[in-house]
Amino acid sequence: NLLFGISGMPIAYSYKRFSSDAQEGNDSIRRQTAAANKYIDDHPELELVLDTTLSLTDAGVSAYKGKNLKQGALGVFMDAVRDDLIKPGSWLLLESLDRFTRQSVNIAANELLSLINRGIVVVTLHNQTVYREEDFSGTEGLVNLLGALIAMQGHHAEQVTKGKRVAAAWKNNYSKAAAGGHV
Repeated sequence: NLLFGISGMPIAYSYKRFSSDAQEGNDSIRRQTAAANKYIDDHPELELVLDTTLSLTDAGVSAYKGKNLKQGALGVFMDAVRDDLIKPGSWLLLESLDRFTRQSVNIAANELLSLINRGIVVVTLHNQTVYREEDFSGTEGLVNLLGALIAMQGHHAEQVTKGKRVAAAWKNNYSKAAAGGHV
């Protein structure tokens, strides 16, 4: 049952992602998994049960163009939410919003809000920020969303800068090779 465990406790889904195959040997997945487990352990009052049936890991999948949302494990999760297989009251645990997406802020916010508006509670573990539908009746939801928008813009801008640096390096290497120099 994707909604509630046998005891009727809400299910938490831990989404983990790293963007390049070169990062596969690093500590990213272990660190993200440990953060999700720690959050659940540190908040027993929430009675969250970590789902282990749905693999929510996108290894070597970029979030810059939304590949993780379109073709990756996160896309499967989003589809399951839209298809009502994952019910309102479920939780999505993310190390940070840049694991979720690095797309432009208008697209990123839309994706985040689509989950929140379907009753999914989203948590960014690095800063313990909780995004939930009921918080929008007061100011907490708006304040959290504004913080998310700023973070999303920063993640997107960082990715654009990285892309420009990589493109410049490749262009420089190509120019050297074309001139008969060593790369």
